[in-house]
Amino acid sequence: MACWCLPGVLKHAALLVVLITKSQRSSADNGFPPLWDQVTDTLESFATQENEVVINPWMYLERMAMYKVVLNKTAKYFSTLGSDNSGNMLWGLTLQHGWQLYTGMNYYLSVLPFLAAAAADIFENSPPYPIEIVPPAINTMDFCYNIAGCNSSFPDVMTKWEQFYQVLSYHWFTAKHPHLKKVRLYRYQTCDICSQLTSWDTVAGLSYLSSSEEEFGKAWAANVEYIAVTHFATNFQNTNNLQSVLPPQMLKNGDTSPLILNFSIKQNKVLFVLIEIYDLNQSTGGQMLKAWKKAMCSEKGRSEGRQLLQNIATHFMDAAWNVLLILTELIINVNCPV
Repeated sequence: MACWCLPGVLKHAALLVVLITKSQRSSADNGFPPLWDQVTDTLESFATQENEVVINPWMYLERMAMYKVVLNKTAKYFSTLGSDNSGNMLWGLTLQHGWQLYTGMNYYLSVLPFLAAAAADIFENSPPYPIEIVPPAINTMDFCYNIAGCNSSFPDVMTKWEQFYQVLSYHWFTAKHPHLKKVRLYRYQTCDICSQLTSWDTVAGLSYLSSSEEEFGKAWAANVEYIAVTHFATNFQNTNNLQSVLPPQMLKNGDTSPLILNFSIKQNKVLFVLIEIYDLNQSTGGQMLKAWKKAMCSEKGRSEGRQLLQNIATHFMDAAWNVLLILTELIINVNCPV
């Protein structure tokens, strides 16, 4: 087992200082995460020790490498959805990690999908050794470190991810392209669990953040569930469009939307709406989210939900029409069990 070594900590700290100095939470040039060209894309690049492949997710480049390896290994399943793997729906997790770089979040949204991919043989018997995750210096009981441990601690999540990969693999071998309807269903089921993990992962680190960032963290974690039920395609372009209207930097005490001076008008509006949605759902005991899920019971509702997300990012004024159509679907789907 590899140790938590001082040189690694210093290297990681230096990396964060450079990136935080830029005051940007968003992704790097051309929509890719920060330092994407320095991230390895092969399993063979990870260290091996005592017949184990050792991965240190507490180092940004290694955690991002887990995403990049999975993206590369699943690229063939999404070849019909865009060039250069741009249609891969796993870009959503990758780009979110780049956007959330400074918060230290997303441990489970990187480690669990990666280990589940290994368990589902997405890596095709590579690497030849078992994978072991390096533990943190503290709070070691809060995390899992290998396939067996994560299966024991998070059986539902690991099962959902393995099913997702198995569906991709099955339909690639039988039809040479993903069966989108079924894949989207499994992706939604996985995202439903992801939203819970996002909430856990976010809340776990909130005590280290400003009160404004804490408020946004809770709101964003909750809003992931709204996005998931639309069957939103989390490909490269869609995810970048959505993230372009999210806060471009960590919020400081005193930052209050929609009046944050160094945010764009659209970023201020979206931040305000996200927090209002969260507060309204909290005040109604979860009824707002329940109503949203009912509206998303039909393909028409989900289509309008996805269009609403797109319009929030690109044509904010058109979003009101989507809301009206979604309310219509809510009336139609009022008896839908959720």
